[in-house]
Amino acid sequence: MKVVKDEYLISRETQLIYAVYDECGNENTLVLEQYRKLKVLKSVKELLEDNCEFHGCTLEGKFGAAKTVLKGKRMLPLCLSATFRICLFPTHSAEKSECMWISVNHIRDIIPYKDKSIVVFENYDRVVVPVSYDVLTMKKAFASDLLNTYINNQDKLENTLNLGRISDPISGIDRLPS
Repeated sequence: MKVVKDEYLISRETQLIYAVYDECGNENTLVLEQYRKLKVLKSVKELLEDNCEFHGCTLEGKFGAAKTVLKGKRMLPLCLSATFRICLFPTHSAEKSECMWISVNHIRDIIPYKDKSIVVFENYDRVVVPVSYDVLTMKKAFASDLLNTYINNQDKLENTLNLGRISDPISGIDRLPS
């Protein structure tokens, strides 16, 4: 049974989100998590915008940052949080109703299937995606590159900040030199 919610925070558990339409033609969002399915009473775009705002940015800002890292690429992935490893990539243009947003860290395998692909998630859920194997693996690679760039930059910053610290083994306190 699906849980119905008014709000939803995309998290590490989120595997896939995509548009579904109710009997009145209103767009809602279906969310596939590792252990449950949810229906969110918002459009996919509204859900993504809300989640970007939660993380302190706009959807346009997140895409602008991705464009800086993935120069010249289109249909950019969306890295909501490098710290929590939350990065989704679109299967189609975000404006198209058939667009699915897949979390890069939940993919166990991508299997070619005719002119489509089957995404196998870490929990062995399977979803047929109407995109060729080559295109889907390329999109996954772009999302991985974006996420890894952010993670590596965080590591570089942390290493830079730690260079000037002096460790005091007696008190167990790290401090900056005076």
